[in-house]
Amino acid sequence: MLACEGKLLHLGFDKAPARSTLSDANTNRNYLVFETIYFELIKKYHSFISDSRLKGLSIRNLKIIDSPTIRLFSDILRGVGRNTLDGSRQKGGIKVHTMMDAFSGVAEFVRMTAAKVHDRKFLYHIDLPAGSFVVFDKAYNLYSQFEKWAKQKVWFVTRMKDNAVYHVTKVLVDKTKKRNAKGVVKEQLITVGYKNTQGDIIRIKLGRIVFILMTARYMSL
Repeated sequence: MLACEGKLLHLGFDKAPARSTLSDANTNRNYLVFETIYFELIKKYHSFISDSRLKGLSIRNLKIIDSPTIRLFSDILRGVGRNTLDGSRQKGGIKVHTMMDAFSGVAEFVRMTAAKVHDRKFLYHIDLPAGSFVVFDKAYNLYSQFEKWAKQKVWFVTRMKDNAVYHVTKVLVDKTKKRNAKGVVKEQLITVGYKNTQGDIIRIKLGRIVFILMTARYMSL
């Protein structure tokens, strides 16, 4: 507001209000006021804020999911749910689960949880239209959601967990024995299984791709 102080006259302000004044007002102001303004601005200006780096890409409804952690002291929020690599004490924190539109570069859905809450639970709260593409890390692996997306024609790409159990049904590409192979060196059709809430084993058909860095990823068929 200070940067736009000259324009505040159009709103009837002689000067920007003090931060303490805004803080007092926001104490009783519902967060939905800001949420509504945010999404209305995205709707109106979406076409103006598209990322030029993605021009020419045929996938138009591409989403990216991640969850940065805001660390706080453990006496405010209980630990982050994972021991630190250096052996130091766990700190409490907040995870900011965010789904971003790849073309506009802005968040379309945000959900905050305690840091110890597992990432994959965020997937239960997002609603994607058919034809969407979503990319996320292996912490979000959730087979029941993968099955749901497969039925809804929502495509996804994620890293495969090291301990994942799968069955190869067909090999489409295998360049692993070729010298200096680049790009996709292996592509397979696989099935993975999980138990639903009734205890039944459900098998999902997925695609498995291996890149030159030998990082396996799931990809919905």
